[in-house]
Amino acid sequence: MVRSRRDVNSLSPTELSDYIHAIDILRARSTADPDDVSGYDFQAALHNDGSVGPCERGSDLFLPWHRAHLHYFEKLLQAADPPRTADVTVPYWDWIHAQATGKFPAAFSQPGLDSGRNENLSTPLPANTLDIVLHESNQAEFGGYVKGSPIGNKGRLERGPHDYMHPHFIGGLMSNPTTAAMDPIYFSFHCFIDLLWPNGSGATRCPPPPLRRASCAAS
Repeated sequence: MVRSRRDVNSLSPTELSDYIHAIDILRARSTADPDDVSGYDFQAALHNDGSVGPCERGSDLFLPWHRAHLHYFEKLLQAADPPRTADVTVPYWDWIHAQATGKFPAAFSQPGLDSGRNENLSTPLPANTLDIVLHESNQAEFGGYVKGSPIGNKGRLERGPHDYMHPHFIGGLMSNPTTAAMDPIYFSFHCFIDLLWPNGSGATRCPPPPLRRASCAAS
């Protein structure tokens, strides 16, 4: 069954409540047993703790690793409390477009999704962000070079908006790779990066920004 990942701003109150409910169940598992692999803390540690994951950065594995992390986290959310959570998907945060009010989507001020972040509205995105996501046609330059390549390592998407946004634009727990995934905005931030990843034909799975669409098929 194909489910759609939605723009977090398009979620109904019920859909948002179901998403938070699923996350809270995973958190409760970690409280009961910190080593529970189906708990939130373990899933976050796959990114945060090099001895558990480790998260792949600095090569062409950056995008597929995070896609897999999202996929399996999403499966745990769906299995958390069906039928209520059966259709839950990770909503993406379109961080290229400004919010109607505030810096972050209103959903991330809700209990269960809130976290201390950089609320300074004057912090801009890197100037070349749109050029990268709209015009970079070289897959290695976009998403990273083969690990160990003498030509390069990180792709422009990682070394540009990704590496800048974690500590500077978002801040808080996202500032440090050892705590980033403890902030639930991590999953929505990377969900949008995943949406921007071209498929084998060179086309993104949804129209690229600045064209806007409310949902996208989950992997």
